[in-house]
Amino acid sequence: AFTAEELWMVGSYFFVEDAIKKGLKIEGVINLDMIGYPSKKKPSRICCIVNLKSKEFAQLSFSLNDVYLLGLSPELIESEEDPSDHLPFWRKGYKGICFSEDTANNIWKGSNPYYHTPYDTLDKLDLSFIVGTTRLAILLLSSLSTIFFEDGLISFFDIRFNMDYRISFTFIPYLSFYKRRDMMSFIYI
Repeated sequence: AFTAEELWMVGSYFFVEDAIKKGLKIEGVINLDMIGYPSKKKPSRICCIVNLKSKEFAQLSFSLNDVYLLGLSPELIESEEDPSDHLPFWRKGYKGICFSEDTANNIWKGSNPYYHTPYDTLDKLDLSFIVGTTRLAILLLSSLSTIFFEDGLISFFDIRFNMDYRISFTFIPYLSFYKRRDMMSFIYI
């Protein structure tokens, strides 16, 4: 998470510039922005906002949604200037995807009537939609962390929030997840 996104991505611009100065390797960014108030007309729709360089992130997300039966309806939104925390990464040539309940323009025009109001409260959010979108982001992160071995693919990541919480994820597809649905996954929380 980055600070001051509403002030034109201050935190994410700082992060990217600082990472470049330090020589850090960035493979890409997965940004979740406004994922709690799904469309009334299409309640399972999740926008997968990518630029041309990042289109593979969206295609992979579509496949993961199908393979893992997440019940989302991913929609490809192509943009080169989408205003959220992935934009500074795009502008520096990195890949990135933003998962969002709608496009920024539609949200600003009222698709989420509670946006930036005192009524934007927990009771207005669809928690199962948030969970589904978060699962998709975790699967995408895991898939992009693939290590190739002679007899197959294994991907993994390990997130430590603090001394008490840890998520480990292992994703073992058989051949290509674009064509096959035989895979195993283990999630430890």
